[in-house]
Amino acid sequence: MQLQVLTVLARTAIAPALSRLVLEGHITEAIKHAEVALHDLAPHDAGQLETAHLCADLMLALNRAEEAEETYRLAVKLSHYKKRGDVRVASCRSTGFLALHQQRFATAASCFARIASDDAASAAQRTEALCALAVAREGLGQQAAAMQALAEAGQLACEVQEANLVKLTGLVRIELIARNEIRTHELLQDHVFWRSSFGNGPRMPEETPPLLSIEMLLAAADSSPLIARRLRHLRDLLLATYGDTRLQPVLMEHLAHLRAAGLAKAEAQARVDTALVAIAQRQADFARTVLQPLHGSGMETWYCQAKLSMLLGCVDDAMRHYQRYAFESMERVRGASTATLSSETSTPSGGTKDDIEMRLPAKYRRAYRYLQENLDQPELSVREISDSIGVTERAIQTAFKAHLGMTPGEVVQRCRVERIRAELLREDAHDASVIETAARWGIRNRSTLLSSYRKYFRETPTQTLARRRFAGAGTPP
Repeated sequence: MQLQVLTVLARTAIAPALSRLVLEGHITEAIKHAEVALHDLAPHDAGQLETAHLCADLMLALNRAEEAEETYRLAVKLSHYKKRGDVRVASCRSTGFLALHQQRFATAASCFARIASDDAASAAQRTEALCALAVAREGLGQQAAAMQALAEAGQLACEVQEANLVKLTGLVRIELIARNEIRTHELLQDHVFWRSSFGNGPRMPEETPPLLSIEMLLAAADSSPLIARRLRHLRDLLLATYGDTRLQPVLMEHLAHLRAAGLAKAEAQARVDTALVAIAQRQADFARTVLQPLHGSGMETWYCQAKLSMLLGCVDDAMRHYQRYAFESMERVRGASTATLSSETSTPSGGTKDDIEMRLPAKYRRAYRYLQENLDQPELSVREISDSIGVTERAIQTAFKAHLGMTPGEVVQRCRVERIRAELLREDAHDASVIETAARWGIRNRSTLLSSYRKYFRETPTQTLARRRFAGAGTPP
C-alpha cells in the first residue's frame, strides 16, 4: 500500500467525507472532493492546508506527478497563513514526497529527517515524517535504520494517544516486514542489494510472526476496505512465499483491482512483489504473466527478468538483465552513501542538489551554493550572499522565507552547525576542541554555538563527542 494513500490517517482537520472516500478506496473521487474543498474553503481555514497535502499525496498515488507538484506548491503558499514554522515543515514535506515518488530516496530521507526533528512540527506531522523516513531508508537498503524510525514513530503515536497514528505506523511496519520476508527467501540469495543491506547485521527480531501481525491488523480494519484489501494482499503474498501454490488467481485479482483503481505505482510494486514470490516458487509462467506490463524498468524488475530468463534457460538474456540490475543496485548504494554524506555535511556531492537547494527557485539556488561555499567565512553576510546573484537583500530574504521558512541567516547558522556536528562525529576526527572545530566553520562565540547546536540537535557538542567516543569504544553511553 502506498504511503501517499495512508497519509490520510495523519490528517486531523480534513472533512470526514473526504477521509471516508479515501479509506473506502475511491481515490479519484477523493481527489475531486478535495479540489472542490480547496476552492470553497478560506485560505486560513484549519482544514485547507491538510486538504492540499492530502490531495497532492493522492495525485502521486495515481501517478499524476505534475498536478501533485502544483498542489504541493499551493500547500506551501497556504502555510504562510499559519505559524512561520509551518512554511518550513510544508516545504520539507512537499519536496520529500515528490522525491519519494521519484525514488530519490536520499533527498526524501533528508527532508523527512528535518521534519522529525523540527519543533514547529505537530505530533501528527512528526509521526508521518518518521514513517516516510522509514520508507525512504528502506529504499536505500537501510533496514535497521528504517525500523528505528518506525519505532520512534510508534512511540510518539502512543504518547499522544492517537489511534490513527498508531494504525499508520503499524501498517507501514508490516508492509516493510513483508517486503523483507519475500526478498530474503533462500532462493533469492543473489538479490544482492537486499542481501548486502539487510544481511550486514542480524535480522530484526519480531515478537509477533508477520502473518499473525497481519491478522491482528485486519481485525481492526473492518471499517476500511482500502486497508483490509491491502492487508489481505500482503497475507496472500506471504502464504505464497511460504509455499501455498493455490493463490495465483487471488494474487492476480489483487493486481487487477489496483489497475482498475488507477493506482499505477502501487500496481507496479505489487507486480514486482508477486513476481519475486513466483520466482522463489519456480513458477516461471506465472512470473512472466505478472511482469509483462512492466516493460523491464526499475532495479527490481531487471532482477526479476534475470531470474525469469534463468528459469526459462535463456542464459544470455539472464546475464544481460542481471548486469543492468547490478548497475542500478550500485546506483542505489551510491544513493545511500550520498544520504549519509549529505546528512553529515549538508554539502551536495557529485553535482547533486541537497534537499534545501531543491526547495528553492532556480535563481536562488545559486545563492544557496554561494552560501555553502563560504560557510567558513565568519563575516559572511546576507548582503554578500544577495550580491553574489545580483538581487537585493529584501528579495533574498523574501525568497528564503517563502520557500524554506527560514531566513538566509538562519540557513547559514543551520548549515554551519551541521558541518560542526559532522566533524565531531567522524570516526577519524582528531581530538580538536569543540571551539576550534566551530571556528573552522565561522562560529567563534561559545554561547552562539551552544544555543544553535541545541536548537537543531537537542544536545550539546560535548554530548555529541561523548556519544562518538562511547560508540568507538563499543560502550553504551
